[in-house]
Amino acid sequence: MGEETQKIKELIESAERSIREARRMYQSMTGGSVPVTPLVNVGGEGENIVEGRFDGQSMIDDAGKMYPVSANYASKSKLVEGDRLKLTIMDNGSFIFKQIGPIERNRVIATIREDETGRGFVAEAEDKTYKILFASVTYFKVQSGDKVVLLVPRDKPSIWGAIENVLEAGAFGNTNKFVDNPIEEGENHVAESMMDKSEIKQEKIEDKIGDFEW
Repeated sequence: MGEETQKIKELIESAERSIREARRMYQSMTGGSVPVTPLVNVGGEGENIVEGRFDGQSMIDDAGKMYPVSANYASKSKLVEGDRLKLTIMDNGSFIFKQIGPIERNRVIATIREDETGRGFVAEAEDKTYKILFASVTYFKVQSGDKVVLLVPRDKPSIWGAIENVLEAGAFGNTNKFVDNPIEEGENHVAESMMDKSEIKQEKIEDKIGDFEW
């Protein structure tokens, strides 16, 4: 039984790698996401499964329907505008999201500022201002004037950015190692929770962000 389970696991992992590579090739050739028909009623009893694209705040399925994404999940998972998500709707109405197709990313250095309303925040890069989730501000404990490493789509314009790491305001020197350093599809990077803000340590994590229920 153990050998059969391991074989099934290996087959699933191989299939998932093939799908990611096929998506990457399609996006490279066409510049767009692979059209996917939303899947419904393919989960367990009482479950509906839908796939869509993250727009910075919500998931939009291929039919244009919007599903709210927990801001805490998006912030902690560092979701980037354009990421492909899978949503499982349980029979009790709860949502479980999983990141299944990370878009290729760039890093930029940005400064946190209050927005025009004074109730939210934006991230100002050299040539653009990005919206950021308020949950990211509270999660990373940033303030107006702090420098951050922002994740944005590599080859597509975007309105939203995702905070990856935080730097003390004015504490960083040469930023070339962060700016325009592309992150290949299927990779994500996280910061050590206990490190000093002025130091960045990166580590590769699994291609998929784990299930998150809210």
